[in-house]
Amino acid sequence: RIAVSLTAFSPVPTLADPIVLVHGLCGFNQLYAFRRPMKSYFPGIREYLEAAGNRVFVARVSPTSSITRRAADLKRYIQRQVPSGPVHVIGHSLGGLDARYMTSRLGMEDRVKSVTTIGGQFTDVLSASNAATDGDTIYIHGSPVIYPAGFGLSKRLTFIGAGMNPQKANAFKTTIGGNFVINSTAGFGSSFLGLSFTSAGIVFNTAGNQNVTVSRCYWNGNGGQDAALTFGSYPSGSGVNVNECVFSNKAAVSVAQGNQLNGMMISNCVFLVNNNPPNANFEPFYFINPNQGNGTALNWTISNCIFYGYNNGSNNVSSIISCVTQSITYNNCIFNKVYTSCMQNSTFNNCLTFGCNDNDPWLSGGNFNSGFNLSNSNPQFVNSGSINSQGLSLAPDWFGFTPTSPALVANHPGAPTEIGVYGGGTYNYANANASQLPFVYSLNIPTPNIQSGQNLHIDVIGKKHD
Repeated sequence: RIAVSLTAFSPVPTLADPIVLVHGLCGFNQLYAFRRPMKSYFPGIREYLEAAGNRVFVARVSPTSSITRRAADLKRYIQRQVPSGPVHVIGHSLGGLDARYMTSRLGMEDRVKSVTTIGGQFTDVLSASNAATDGDTIYIHGSPVIYPAGFGLSKRLTFIGAGMNPQKANAFKTTIGGNFVINSTAGFGSSFLGLSFTSAGIVFNTAGNQNVTVSRCYWNGNGGQDAALTFGSYPSGSGVNVNECVFSNKAAVSVAQGNQLNGMMISNCVFLVNNNPPNANFEPFYFINPNQGNGTALNWTISNCIFYGYNNGSNNVSSIISCVTQSITYNNCIFNKVYTSCMQNSTFNNCLTFGCNDNDPWLSGGNFNSGFNLSNSNPQFVNSGSINSQGLSLAPDWFGFTPTSPALVANHPGAPTEIGVYGGGTYNYANANASQLPFVYSLNIPTPNIQSGQNLHIDVIGKKHD
């Protein structure tokens, strides 16, 4: 909740440090005719700021060059006009991007006290990432065009897209066509929210506690061994939280030979297994050469997920996970017509199987039955007709149940929570179509009629889709 007070003709503050204005593409500082000034790029703004006692400079950079060149021009201008001390930079359109790039990439962090951008935006993910500073959030618009990515992430950033299935007039997803690659610990703590991937994903090439969140993202693949989340050849990795995602015909996690992957947290996700084509040979959790490299999945928690196979489980050629050393806890999960072999040394709590090759995986392989598991029980999905050999028809009511479904608590006495993606209570899968984009929920002016010079009080409540 934010209370904003505005006054008519609010006075401009007098800043101790100078202000630098930066023009946008094809811009200028001042146009002259017969040596007389005819037009300013910032009409009246410089004069308004100077009238309050501020020192103001209007930079001139190359009008049509790249951000790299323009940012270098801006740096030289500031060093020439203000040789020492901090400055405030205000950039319009491309000028705002120049200011961000100069500050974060050209060694001006100690000189720039603040950057204000007006109407500035990027057209590709790489440029936005390069201009961002550690901890920034990048909003990526939904578009019919695939955004190329394919770059190393050397800072902690949050990427927010339009969502898996935007419920709005502009229903385009934010589709990423290249990998985000975390090559160093500087990228730890990043978040990827509401993105759609095609032939791409997130690659982890550095050991340690990544502390990465992947939420409400959508992958649509063609089977095979390529994966949404790829963990490279390093001794160990941990701290990745995946929730409310859909993996359609795509391996969710691929682990390099010999890697020990610890502490995966996967919640309220859907995995479509063996769908397109129906006998595609891939596993949701794929360990490369597991019998040679002794890959390990330790202390994983997989909760309220659905593993949905199109074929009968006995005819599927892939299992849920490679045959590696495991220590996984499955809570409130549904295994529908999938191959449950190779699930070993794991705990099953309040899970349901139907049409699998082994409908009692908790009774073999060193697994533990902690209770409330249902064997070969039809979950009675409401919209199962929209799931076919071509994948999932995205709909707001994904994988809801009929009133008589055994997955519901009312029909499963003693169960701790509903089985499947709508249970658990931690994540709200009902909103998984949308991204966590912020929006103005309400705006109220308690006293709209005021006298000149009085404060106007505005109450704004902001929310995000969660």
